[in-house]
Amino acid sequence: MAGEQKDAMVKISPREAEVLRFLAQGLTNKEVAKKMEISDQTVKNHLMSISKKTGINNRTLLALFALRNGYVTQESIDQTISEYKRSTT
Repeated sequence: MAGEQKDAMVKISPREAEVLRFLAQGLTNKEVAKKMEISDQTVKNHLMSISKKTGINNRTLLALFALRNGYVTQESIDQTISEYKRSTT
């Protein structure tokens, strides 16, 4: 189920979870900031906090963390990939 964490040791705030979901959709920090109506720096701060909590400093691996821990579904990732492919052709 979305939002359910497998790793009980990692406590992600609701706003950090939102950033993770957008990151998993392939959005840039600037795009995340615009969607969440926050500054680019706040997005960076959330990502830094998530990285410290998870020990993951790589955007791709954070997206995999989001998928593995239920912040996004495989279906939403598949949809994002399909939309990306359509937009680049």
